[in-house]
Order: sequence, then C-alpha cells, then structure tokens
Amino acid sequence: MEAEKQRSNTFVYFFIIAAIVLSVIFPLINTSDSGSKGYVKTVEATASDQSGEYTVDWKSDYNGYKSEITKLEVADNGEITVYFVFNNDSGETYSNNVDLDAVLNRQQIKGSIWFSDHPKGEQLDGTTNEGSVMFRGGKHLKDSGNELRVMFEVGPEKDYDKKEYEVTLKF
Repeated sequence: MEAEKQRSNTFVYFFIIAAIVLSVIFPLINTSDSGSKGYVKTVEATASDQSGEYTVDWKSDYNGYKSEITKLEVADNGEITVYFVFNNDSGETYSNNVDLDAVLNRQQIKGSIWFSDHPKGEQLDGTTNEGSVMFRGGKHLKDSGNELRVMFEVGPEKDYDKKEYEVTLKF
C-alpha cells in the first residue's frame, strides 16, 4: 500500500514538473509565419521624378494592424525622412514603437524627435496614423548605393506579444 502511494506521488510530481517546464518552453517556441520576432526585409526604393524622393512599397499585416513605409526623401543637406502609415483594424488598441536609431551604410545614426512627425504611440481600433521620422545622414550618405535600416515594433497594448520589424531600404 505504501509503495503504491509513493508511486502515485512520484507520478503527480512528474506531471507538475513537466507542466512547469512546458509552460516555460512553449512561449519561447514560435512556429507561425505571423510570429512576433525576426521579420527582416530588404526593399528597393524607386526613384521618382523629383530629385531626392524615392517611392517605397513595403507593407505588413500583423493580426489586422497594417504597417506601411511609403516614401523616403533625401535632402541636399543629408537629412533622410522615412514616411510611415499605420492602420489599426485589429479590434483592439495597438501600439507602435518606431525606433529613433537607424543604420545608414553600416553606421548608426540618430533620428530627430524635434524635426519628425513621429508616428509612435498608442493607436485605437479603426484609426490610421501617418507620420515620418527624419534621420541625419550627413557624412555617411553616399552618392548612390545607400542602405538605410529602420527598426520598429508593433503589437497589442494589453500584452507583450510585439512583432519586431527590421526593414532595409536601398536607394
């Protein structure tokens, strides 16, 4: 009788430990394409008729929250402005966090919070948020063959399931 009780307790302890281990491991496993980590994309920006202006065709949909990069402008003084559109049709409040750091031709550059129409923040369902971030490219900007890598994340306001994006714009 005592051996059977001990075997029963061992069985219960095994399942408790297995449940704890699985509860830690399963959130770390991401098997779906719409998962939250590691979205990396390179996009060719197409020059428009206007000097220094490039059309960008990059879009993503994360559970009804649509992110888009529409345009890139390069001013004569080396300032680079990237235009974003965020459309929330997810049914809940989302937030986006457009990073003010970027990488231009393998050099980290800073975005200007003062000269940007920053699209960052909380966004209610059924709304569209448009904005831009201006980066100071300066001496790191080449005559041609430039690559600007921008990073941002989007996700529901109520939890930490954020999708991280890293988009390289070639111009």
